[in-house]
Amino acid sequence: PPAPAPRQAPRQARSRSRSRVEPCRAGVGCAARGGGGGPGFGGGGPPGFGFGPGVVAGGRAGFAGGLSAPGRFDGRNGVDPGLNHGRLLRLLKLVQRNQGMTPPKELYNRWNVFCDHHAPAQRDGQRPIRDPKLLDKELLLRFMGHELPTNFWVFLVKKIQADGSQIGLAEDWKNYCDKHAPRMNGDNSRAVRDPRHLGAEFLLTFIAGALERDDRAGGNLAAIIDAYQYDFGLHTAGGGGGGGGPPFGPADNR
Repeated sequence: PPAPAPRQAPRQARSRSRSRVEPCRAGVGCAARGGGGGPGFGGGGPPGFGFGPGVVAGGRAGFAGGLSAPGRFDGRNGVDPGLNHGRLLRLLKLVQRNQGMTPPKELYNRWNVFCDHHAPAQRDGQRPIRDPKLLDKELLLRFMGHELPTNFWVFLVKKIQADGSQIGLAEDWKNYCDKHAPRMNGDNSRAVRDPRHLGAEFLLTFIAGALERDDRAGGNLAAIIDAYQYDFGLHTAGGGGGGGGPPFGPADNR
């Protein structure tokens, strides 16, 4: 009689549970997993364009992009849209056309130099692209958040607070900070509101989001930005700048 077939070892039951890794969305919580598309302002690394939690250059607190789900900005309920290409482009175009810069057209000239060094060329042998509409979000953010001094945005937020108080922009800033900013040292019940102690990308996110909302309501914020004045010659590593807003002291946390 034929020999019996050898017995096969019993198969182990496959586990139905699989660890699922969520995709890392650009600019939203990626640095917490060691990603983020490169070193970020808030990731504790050299200047870049991620949005992980951390501390930025100069000891300023970074903006953790995953604090809230993306949505339309509204300072009154704290909804944060993050920074997309359209918002950055709108804000960049506004500050480029501003006539209150010293030296004149300094920001515009800095943009051209930045593009000549970092932007790709449309075709081989041609000069690099300078039109921000044709460049990606990361390049716009790198210019606005790193190539411009942080005090440029600090004084602009101060001007928005002062000149926009009657249309609710100062209150929007307070609510936005209370929702997203880190807590003050020694007082977890209060958020940091002084823009001097917040990172450039945090300030950019507020301004760009408020601008998008205000554009639908009459363009008052665009007029405030048009009237902004800033002297690049006064900027130093420790501070300086201009602003057109009220002075503020060490104890100020507005």
